[in-house]
Amino acid sequence: MFEERLIELAVFKAKHGHCNVPKTPSSNHKALGKRCSSMRVSYKQIQEGKTPHRSISHDHIGRLEALGLEWVRNTNQLSFEESFIELAVYKANHGTCNASTTRASEYKSLGQWCSRSSLKQIQEGKTPRRPLSQDLMGRFRALHFEWEQEVT
Repeated sequence: MFEERLIELAVFKAKHGHCNVPKTPSSNHKALGKRCSSMRVSYKQIQEGKTPHRSISHDHIGRLEALGLEWVRNTNQLSFEESFIELAVYKANHGTCNASTTRASEYKSLGQWCSRSSLKQIQEGKTPRRPLSQDLMGRFRALHFEWEQEVT
């Protein structure tokens, strides 16, 4: 099982340039993202002197580190492109770009990304501090992003 996930992670890294696999529901790599998260939890437990819930050997730790897996993942590290793709997948599955930001929503992080900074300021009719390029604005328009309606 580890070998299969390691290969899957190597393929993901070759395609995306990093090992921060999203575990969001709309991700095509949800299972791999959950497995990476589980390995990070086990690693943290070992570092804290605890017995990990899921066993991970020193050999596996070394191989994951050699591949580039970071043990502390900043969930805000998703690139703009990854978040935009996630939004496009959400739109294809749900027919709207209005991902919920409520705590119970499995799409909370996507909803928060949509309601952040430039997008929210544009939705409110304000000039954003970090304006989006015409190319990016066009990409959001192509998704029929609801600029005039606040995302909830």
